[in-house]
Amino acid sequence: MNKIFQSRTIAAFYLVLMCIQIIPLEGWGVSNIKVAAMIFAGIITIWKVPFISKATIWSFFYLGSVLFSALIWNNNYRASTLIYQALFLLTFNLYYGLIKNGAFSIDFFIWLLKGLIYAYVFILILQQIAIISGMSSLPAINLMCFLNRDLGANSLALEPSHAARIMAVAFYVFLKVNEIRQGYALTLKQLFIENRWLVMGFLYAMVTMGSGTAFVALAVLSLYFIRRKYALFVVPATIVLYFVIPQINYEPLNRARIAIDLTLARNSEELQSADGSAAVRIVPLLNTIKNLDLSSTDTWFGNGSDSAIELGSFSDKRLMGSINDYGLISFIIGIFLILSCCVTRILSLDSLFIFILIGFSVNNIAYVWGILMIFTTIRFFKNNKQIFK
Repeated sequence: MNKIFQSRTIAAFYLVLMCIQIIPLEGWGVSNIKVAAMIFAGIITIWKVPFISKATIWSFFYLGSVLFSALIWNNNYRASTLIYQALFLLTFNLYYGLIKNGAFSIDFFIWLLKGLIYAYVFILILQQIAIISGMSSLPAINLMCFLNRDLGANSLALEPSHAARIMAVAFYVFLKVNEIRQGYALTLKQLFIENRWLVMGFLYAMVTMGSGTAFVALAVLSLYFIRRKYALFVVPATIVLYFVIPQINYEPLNRARIAIDLTLARNSEELQSADGSAAVRIVPLLNTIKNLDLSSTDTWFGNGSDSAIELGSFSDKRLMGSINDYGLISFIIGIFLILSCCVTRILSLDSLFIFILIGFSVNNIAYVWGILMIFTTIRFFKNNKQIFK
């Protein structure tokens, strides 16, 4: 029992809980298992981390801004949504406090990240074997339906794009934490020699899971290796790959290229018709860039809960994060929460990952909080790297 209630065990439990979704047990939407665990997090917080941290302060301000917006739109909010948001903030505050108190050693965190990646790869391979065998559903391995993406499957997430985000962040942070432990960045050769199966499994999963997001994440991840001695190889290879993609005729890769083209062109209409999945995530960003009206009260304070859902995924009024629901003020406070608790420098690859993969959003989606928890941990190790070298 003492081991169960150790800070390390508690922190690891909540991190893994936010990074996976066992659909047969948790369902497609709000997970009762996660809700129960997050409620219990309040009790653990009083016991394990009874102090005010930066996470506590920024969570308080963020929740306050959301509640203020809800009060303004008192006829258009749901208490359940606000409570759900508060539970995520409470759980993040607990995790932040546990990590700040030294819950993880650097070796344990590396082991945990590797275990998470291996678990995603293993389940994905089992799902692909089931698909090849003609099975469209096998709940025992989290396969609930056939996605019609060749061998593409959701692994331990709700959908392939969620799995791609979690795996990419876990692998990137794995590289960064090894860099801190050793005092220097792993070379490509050293990475492959020391972690051959992890690298091959990760790349195989990202390429075959059927997600365009996976290829975008791999492109961002490749920036980690761009140093002087790699630049002459990586940059030309990236350019060549970009023009070769149409000849490969692999749907997720083509979707990623189209999404990048149309995003750079800021063409949300063509993006919607070309790739609806990417459009759901990219159109709000384009709308925010083009249509954000700073003179409008609605922009600053939102229009109430579920306003974004009511507009529809492809509406030209659909903005980033929770701007439609709770306003730009709450969105900015959420960004400050992330910058204060999850990254050490604004202009960094960490920030780019967070922007590209979750849009600097603090919302009611579990995998988003799993990603923020992973970055919170690496931030702690970076700030104390002299201890862990």
